[in-house]
Amino acid sequence: MDNIGKRLKTRRLEHGYNQKDVASVAGVTNAAVSKWETNGGKSMSALVALRLAKHLGVNPHWLVLGEGNPTDEVSAPGISPEVLQVARRIDRLPQRIRDAVCDLLTALSPEGHNGSH
Repeated sequence: MDNIGKRLKTRRLEHGYNQKDVASVAGVTNAAVSKWETNGGKSMSALVALRLAKHLGVNPHWLVLGEGNPTDEVSAPGISPEVLQVARRIDRLPQRIRDAVCDLLTALSPEGHNGSH
C-alpha cells in the first residue's frame, strides 16, 4: 500500500470501523477522513496519526511511512522491556486508575518528592 490513506482505509475496514468512528478518535470531521483516504492523507498531523495508529493497533511507522509490518512492535531505545510491559498494563486500565497511578509515580519519584516527611 503506497500511501497513508490506503493503509488507514484498509485497517479501518479490517476492524469494521466506519469513517465516523475514525473521525471521532482522530478529533476531526468525517470529511477529513474521507479526504485522507482519497488523497493519501497528506494533511494529517503527526498527533492525529499517532492517535489513529494506537486505535487501529498498528505501528505508527507503518501507518505513516509504510515501513515494516503493521503489527511490528514500536521500538523505544533506552526503555527496558519490563518498563514497556508495565506501561502496556497501565494503558489498559480505566482512565481514573491510570491518573491515580501517574499521580502515585510522580509522588514517589525524586523529582516529585518535596522533601517533607
